[in-house]
Parts: sequence; structure tokens; C-alpha cells
Amino acid sequence: MSSRHRQTDERREWAAYLQQHNIARVLDNLVADMLSHKPAEPESFLALTALGLSAPEAQAMIDRGLHHKIRQMVDDMKKQCTTPAQDLAAFPGPASSNAPAPVVEALFDSTTSTLTYVVHNPETRDAVIFDPVLDFDANSFQTRTDSLARLIAVVEAKKLNVHYVIETHVHADHLTGAGWLKQRLGCNSVISSRVKGVQETFAQHLDMPTLKCDGSQFDKLVEDGEKFTAGSLVIECIATPGHTPACTCFKIGGLLFTGDALFMPDFGTGRCDFPNGSADDLYTSIHDKLYALPDETRVFVGHDYQPGGRALKYETTIRACKAQNKQLTAVTAREEFVAWRRTRDAGLAPPKLLYQSLQVNLNNGVLPSKGANGKRYMIIPLNGLKNTDEVGQ
Repeated sequence: MSSRHRQTDERREWAAYLQQHNIARVLDNLVADMLSHKPAEPESFLALTALGLSAPEAQAMIDRGLHHKIRQMVDDMKKQCTTPAQDLAAFPGPASSNAPAPVVEALFDSTTSTLTYVVHNPETRDAVIFDPVLDFDANSFQTRTDSLARLIAVVEAKKLNVHYVIETHVHADHLTGAGWLKQRLGCNSVISSRVKGVQETFAQHLDMPTLKCDGSQFDKLVEDGEKFTAGSLVIECIATPGHTPACTCFKIGGLLFTGDALFMPDFGTGRCDFPNGSADDLYTSIHDKLYALPDETRVFVGHDYQPGGRALKYETTIRACKAQNKQLTAVTAREEFVAWRRTRDAGLAPPKLLYQSLQVNLNNGVLPSKGANGKRYMIIPLNGLKNTDEVGQ
């Protein structure tokens, strides 16, 4: 095939892509929003980068309200999309995008086997943080900020602008550091809107009548399929209930952050025995939703329990999970997985920090209020898993 024909094919494919994803419509809406002084929708940023702008260029065009330049780009694009195939070579085609892939910095808390991620654009320094940890000593009942200090060191060394702290779910095995980070960095917090149901469940279970069950402790409640921006980063929300009803995975370009839904292939999947957890829902979340993503999608897990004492691992791919996940591959039947997961979960002990974590995490990292004596107290149910009489019978 000649170079000219190859370039024409590439431009034809590009024109088809623009039509398929309604890029012109999105940018028409963006221009209308600019003229009406309305905030831009997240998909507008994606549309501009689809035209070949780098991430900083797209963000600058939106921030500066350059609607006349966007209108010219839309007009040029419409001409290309309606041009006969034989004449496509007359157009320059998509500009080469110099936007860098987001960089992932991983921090591991060996006490709870938790992975915290700092994801940032190395050019614009826009960043988000996933699942930060506030250290907690179960013996002394003392919190520490060692893990958060290491996190801040990364942020400061790279001079990052952290827009959000994102929780993949309400954790039951560690205390979140979101409250501390919000105060230190001035960033906002994100969690699934389904957190309201989790709050209602545990407000009753832990006898917390003053807990607000409307999600108002968090700055942004997201829905399945929603996209939002953190500066130049575009983040897609994928609801993945099962481990808990409010679990959400977050996709940034070709990066996927799975929380406790999907782990490294040699460990498997998250447990589903918490209130309103569901092995059947988890199968749908992983098999039908996550495994439908491109095989090359990079997967970053929420925990690594280092089975067999192996070295730490926290990154895999959708391809590897579909082929090798020891509990749920692409060909695992729903009935097989659900039966196995329920049997497995029935024999698991509760997380060591279950009650301590929930009381802090349901409130977005804010510790319980001080009592009359100036000290803070947590509620720990006695015989909460199996009720007894007053003498323990």
C-alpha cells in the first residue's frame, strides 16, 4: 500500500471516529455553554483531546473561553467528516497529541496491606489520590500520620495540585486519611452516591443516631457512568457493587483503579459478606463490566496480601485477569463463582479494624467528637456477631 493510500485510510478512520463519538455535537454544546457562561462538561475536554490537542492546550482553551477557536475547529472537522474518501488526503488529519500518560505513584501500608495511589499529569501537575490511610494502632488506640506524611512528601516533591481524594468504597480494614488531607491540601473528596445506604445500615448497627446518612460529609457524590475532571485529568466512574453496595472503580485513560473488587490474579476478588454485599453482584461487576474493558487496560488493585509470601505486586491488566484470576476468569460460570465466594466468605473472620474503621470512614475521615471529659471514644459492639445474655451465655 502506498504512503498516500495509508494516510488516506488513517484519516478516513479518524473521521469515522469523530462521527461515531458525536464530537461535533459535544463541542457545539461547549460553545453554547461558554457563551452562556456555564461550566464546561467533562466530555468537552475529551472532545478537544480527540481533535489532537494536548491536555494543557485543551484545558487552557476551556479556561480562557476561546469559543471562536473551538467553533473554527468544529467547522473544519465537519468538512472533513463529509468529504468524499478520495479527497480526504487534502486535509491534515488529526494533530499529533503530545499529552503524556498519567503517572501513578503507589504507596503501600504493610499493616493493612492497603495501596494508596497518587495519579498525576506530569505536565500540568494535576493530581488525585486514591484510598489514603490514617495509621491506627489497635493496641494503644492511637492514630498516627506516618503514611500520610509519606504521601505529602510525594505531593510536595513533585509540586502536585491535588484536586480530589477519591474513595473506592467505605473501607472496613483501615481508617481513611481523607479528612486529614482535605485539611492539609484544601482538596475535595469523592465517593459513590450509594454511600448513603451504607451509612444508614451502619448507623443502626453501631447505634450512631447523630450520623448524617445523606452523604453530606463528602464533597462530591458520583453516579455510575459519570465523568468528571480534576484539571486536565478526566475520571470515569464505574459502579462495581458486590464487596459493598457502594463500591466504584475509577478509570483515568487506560488506567483502572479497582479498590476491593478485583485483586491481583493470584489472589482473586473481594469478599462479599458485609451487609448488602453480594457475590452475584460482584460477578456482574467484574465479569460483565470490567472484563468488557480493553484487554490492555492497566489495573491497579486496592490491596495486595502477598500470597505465599511473594514480593509486593499491585499492577496487572484486564487481559491477565480474564485469563488468570484464580477465582473469576472470563470463562468462569456465574453459579460456580457465586457458590465458591459464599462458601469462602462463610469461613472468614471479620476485619481486625472493622468497627474502628467504619466509624471514621462513614464520616469521611473525621474522628468521633470529644466527650464531656475532652476525650474521643469509639463504639465497639460486644458480641456484635452473635448476641448473648448478660453473662455471655
